[in-house]
Amino acid sequence: MVTGKLLVWLGLLVYGIFTLWPDSSVLQVSFPWVLIWQAGMLCLVIAAVLNAWRVGQPFYRLGGLADVSALLTLVAAALATGFSPFPHHSLGYAIHLWGWVIVLYLARNAMGADPRAMSRLHSLLAWLTVLSGLLSVLLYGGAILLPTLSAQNQVNAFLAEGDRLSLRWLFDFNEIQNRNGVPLGHQNYVAGYLLLGLPLLTARALIDRGWQQTVWLAGIGLGAVVLFTTSSRGGDWPLPPWYS
Repeated sequence: MVTGKLLVWLGLLVYGIFTLWPDSSVLQVSFPWVLIWQAGMLCLVIAAVLNAWRVGQPFYRLGGLADVSALLTLVAAALATGFSPFPHHSLGYAIHLWGWVIVLYLARNAMGADPRAMSRLHSLLAWLTVLSGLLSVLLYGGAILLPTLSAQNQVNAFLAEGDRLSLRWLFDFNEIQNRNGVPLGHQNYVAGYLLLGLPLLTARALIDRGWQQTVWLAGIGLGAVVLFTTSSRGGDWPLPPWYS
């Protein structure tokens, strides 16, 4: 179905842009950007409905306990919205969550029983992770890291001239202004995204060969650097306990 495929690609384009666009977490709650990501989700939801209406089209479940988890998530969001002291705000977030569950089933049914479709989806998400890591390193390094280090060198040189060698300005990733929140707009969002993307890159690096494997390995290195610069406690939990 041409219409359904077009809607899917439009939806993926919107979310690809929001993944890579700097400070996208702030933009998606401001006008008119909120309408753009909602339109992207609507494209995917409509594509899922069109796919479900196709005559003779089998419906694929997520499998295992994933379907139960999806159902419980929908019910929990509905109950939280119903008992929320701010139901109008909660409803907006609940609709967003419900839409993502529908998109999850859309992705599963779009792949069907074809293992190559799963591989193509994995590759697409892996490329998005690599591009996000590259963008993060370039923008964070150019806008935050290098200017801060330059300012520190100037201050430390001034302190050295005044025989105040005991005073030094050291770069610290734990300081909130030094943490890497590029491109999503917050260090915890970036770390959470990488916790999903790095295992995917690792899997692709084990499966693929040649230049693709080289790209995935480079992406893993970029992701590790970005994860370190986020200094996010939420992103540090998979690391060894001695890491700080």
